[in-house]
Amino acid sequence: MTLTELVNAAIFIAGVQNADAQAEALVPIVFQRVTLRYAKSQDGRTLLRRTQTISLTNGVGTLPSVALTSCLSGAIVNVPAEPIIGPLMSFTPWDEFFSPLDPRLGYWTVREDHSFYWIDPNETYDAGSGRSGDIQINIACVPEVPTTAGGTIDAPDEWLSDAVEELAKSIVVVPSA
Repeated sequence: MTLTELVNAAIFIAGVQNADAQAEALVPIVFQRVTLRYAKSQDGRTLLRRTQTISLTNGVGTLPSVALTSCLSGAIVNVPAEPIIGPLMSFTPWDEFFSPLDPRLGYWTVREDHSFYWIDPNETYDAGSGRSGDIQINIACVPEVPTTAGGTIDAPDEWLSDAVEELAKSIVVVPSA
């Protein structure tokens, strides 16, 4: 479904005319609302999973802003060039990151500002060194709003249907003067 199709469907359901600009302005808010509703259930989180790439320098990178930080503990990480590393990695909260429970495992965490930190298995954290290169994280994400009206929305059909309904409910009819 394209952005234009989503907006047109919501306007049709809402039974209004000339609400294109209002509907388009509401799309980012609607995407957040529907995604947060989905994030409350395991099935919903599974539908929203997307693989994102994080570039690390000395074990530090940035989690993409579309990733839901409320779903970190269920995320899966992978190092494409080293497939044995991913299964040895474990999410840990920030306050436990520097004293991991089992040094044989690797750990990763995210600070509030989307800073992503990584310690390889059998390593300790050292701010001046650490893994550099790309890793992948599979995590529930907010679908991105396309930059063009004809751009396709990368989301499951069920989510798109809910987004159309939510957008239709959000359109406010303003009486003409």
